[in-house]
Amino acid sequence: MKGNKQLKPILRWMGGKSKLATEIIEKFPKHTCYVEPFCGGAAVFLKKPRSKAEVINDFNGDLINLYRCIQVHPDELSKQAIGMLHSRWLFDKLKSQNPGELTDIQRAARFYAINRMAFGGRMTAPSFGYGRSTAPGLSAARFKQDIELLTARLDKVYIENLPWADCIGRYDSADTLAYCDPPYWQTAGYGMKFGIDEYVQMAQLAKSMKGKIIISVNNHEKMQQVFDGLNIEMLTIKYSCGNIGKGGVRKESEELLIKNF
Repeated sequence: MKGNKQLKPILRWMGGKSKLATEIIEKFPKHTCYVEPFCGGAAVFLKKPRSKAEVINDFNGDLINLYRCIQVHPDELSKQAIGMLHSRWLFDKLKSQNPGELTDIQRAARFYAINRMAFGGRMTAPSFGYGRSTAPGLSAARFKQDIELLTARLDKVYIENLPWADCIGRYDSADTLAYCDPPYWQTAGYGMKFGIDEYVQMAQLAKSMKGKIIISVNNHEKMQQVFDGLNIEMLTIKYSCGNIGKGGVRKESEELLIKNF
């Protein structure tokens, strides 16, 4: 694996792995082809060293359209920065638009802007986000900078919009590493249905595929049962609830890291 400048996600994404990325990457075995079937905000992909072949994939067509436009049409996309101001008026205007009537470039800019302005980056029924102690999430300058940085990182990367299992199957080999970060079990807000049968299929695939796989899921008894027989370790993540200096508290959450090696 070749080194690269570590980048941060340009989007706010539910279940993102920014805080656990380093710990997860340390578990990566040697590989030639790296695959992320649930890339989302791509925190792990952006932080890891480059691999000879890399694939990012997601079920969300708007997300993948954004990444593809950044990769292939960065200059045209940058022109959409005009008028990008973190405002409730723009947020409501963009939400009211029909994405089907927009070009791919316009749709990509719209998706980015809504995400950066939405409370918590939540894209299912998004609400306008604001703060009394934080800077606005959207600005024209930041949009242009994000495009410039990510364009270079996405060079020579395969960008797919496939069902997760199809993506793994297409790129599976003895030299493949797949990192799966599916929706948390029994957690709403992902904008997709992901039933227990999907986790069962993932466990079966982990046991039968040629390559190696690492899976992140929330620590739940049901998840431990589904992935029984694989190598399971527990990671602890600390997060803050509210401003620590003003009475907020630090909490811990547990996550399972599952491997087939």
